[in-house]
Amino acid sequence: MENCLVVWLFFSEEEQWRIQEKKPDLQHIIHTVQIFTDTSACLEYLNTVSDEIVFFIVSSKCDEEILTATHGLTQIDSIYLFDMPNEFRAELITNYWKVKGIFSEISSLIDQLKKDVRQCENNLTGPVFITSSASSAASDKQNPNVMYTQLFQQILLRMTDNGLNEMIEYCREKYKDNPVILGEILTIEQQYTGKSSIWWYTKESFLYRMLNKALRIQDIDTLYAIRTYIRHLHEQLVQLYSKSDSCSTTTLYRGQLMTNSDFEELKQNQGGLLFFSNFLSFSENLSVAKTFANNNSNDPTKTGVIFALQANHSPTNNVAFANIHQYSCFENEKEWLFSIGSIFHIGWRMKFNNDGIWYVKLNLTNERNLQSLGLARHISNFIKSQNLLIELGKLMWEMGEYEQTEKFYRKALETEDDWRCRSGILNRLGMIYWKKNEIEQALHFYQQALTIDRQHLSENDPSMSSIYNNLGLLYLNQGKLNEARENFQRACQLDLNSIKPRKEWLGSYYNNMASVFAAEENHSKALFYHNKAFKIRREVLPSTHPLIALSHNNIAISLMRLNRLSEAFEHCRIAVNIASQSLPAMHEDTILYQENLDFIRQSMQSKI
Repeated sequence: MENCLVVWLFFSEEEQWRIQEKKPDLQHIIHTVQIFTDTSACLEYLNTVSDEIVFFIVSSKCDEEILTATHGLTQIDSIYLFDMPNEFRAELITNYWKVKGIFSEISSLIDQLKKDVRQCENNLTGPVFITSSASSAASDKQNPNVMYTQLFQQILLRMTDNGLNEMIEYCREKYKDNPVILGEILTIEQQYTGKSSIWWYTKESFLYRMLNKALRIQDIDTLYAIRTYIRHLHEQLVQLYSKSDSCSTTTLYRGQLMTNSDFEELKQNQGGLLFFSNFLSFSENLSVAKTFANNNSNDPTKTGVIFALQANHSPTNNVAFANIHQYSCFENEKEWLFSIGSIFHIGWRMKFNNDGIWYVKLNLTNERNLQSLGLARHISNFIKSQNLLIELGKLMWEMGEYEQTEKFYRKALETEDDWRCRSGILNRLGMIYWKKNEIEQALHFYQQALTIDRQHLSENDPSMSSIYNNLGLLYLNQGKLNEARENFQRACQLDLNSIKPRKEWLGSYYNNMASVFAAEENHSKALFYHNKAFKIRREVLPSTHPLIALSHNNIAISLMRLNRLSEAFEHCRIAVNIASQSLPAMHEDTILYQENLDFIRQSMQSKI
């Protein structure tokens, strides 16, 4: 739910009441506080943490064995020793830079924890590198995760429904065991307005922490649930931006600690573009930036960086930003806030100062978004719908997020009255259940879609071709090859007979007919149809479209079956390369293509 959590290990039963008493104070800072009295159970839990950063408190006693076992865990940010006995040897911690100190008062420990959590939240708002040089920005060779993140964020910002009650209920469910935060949620319910969105963000409450983590890991459920707050925050920044002095230029600074690997990537990408998925804070005050960039704990795994930016209010800027100190809980920080999806150009000069901090110049760019790139523009047009829930469902399908696809389609079905849209939703729900190999449920949805279409369309209307194609896939899965072929041929004929055949769809129909021949082990015929599909796709799709990758993979499989391994290897290599540019990390198709490439490589080696 949030980026950070506290793990507290103690050994004195007498301490338990005191820890429970102070737990609400901790939960003002961090929602999750896990308490352990057994070292083994504690270590076992720590090793299961993957998406969160741990702040580890040890009280009553601490030996070198505990420090050795925990200090090397990358998920642990800081270690705090509390209420140590008089005989504790302080020199034990000399070589453990994660140890922030030995504390005898809970109040001083909590004060230190607040500072460290704030630093951690700031560090986690890290950039994603889009391109290796400014000149490559015009190509499709980008980080595909950035493209899908932008498309998702843009849809959220266009959703005008009032989802505040939905957000309140979602937060109550997530924080139902935290009375401190439930009190904050009640305050939001009673007092929140769109004009207070910046104040709630800078308050660094649970809402700020929840939003930061959701944007960092692209938690679709949470981002959708709090979409109205995200839109309010964005719209308030847009409004302030429009009122600001268009002639003024202000130097802004942002300090943070970057992992050494991220910093090395930053150096390698000078002249390229940076993308931030989160709302992004800068300050007019260099000393404020330095507090976030100073590596006070001498953490050898991190590098202090200050980003310096000349901010001007050009109409070509890619994102809204504003001076928010009048609306902030931290007025003395002279804070400026940039909306989600900021893109910056990395300057060519990076300087290392005597203060141990690297200074990196950023420039605002007129890259409004990555939809100037062919693939992103094509996907954006392909998923476009008058119903934004359908648009989200289509995007989730493209991303391989099939559970999310189903959620959004079912939400859309609840309120959609247009028969064409309802038929399309039912057809796509059938596709989801086909993916899950739930054949009867898929068939149920396809038949519902056909029933609606037949009430309004003639039997030869090309609008129904997609349903027949999907029925063909269903029969193909069942091994009913004749029925599959008949449905693919019918889908194909409906489109070919239309005034304006949809070539992209025809490519899919030919691809699926090839699958029938492959199932019949007629690999020459399968190769013929895969090549036919590929020719069409290459003509109408961007060069890095996932369907181009699919065609290369399918051609490779047919060639492999025909023992033409060298040709198969080359096609499969291209499939892997395109998928890495066009699909989210760990998409099932990318994994499949890589497995196929490895198999073909092994087959070639075994022939030597």
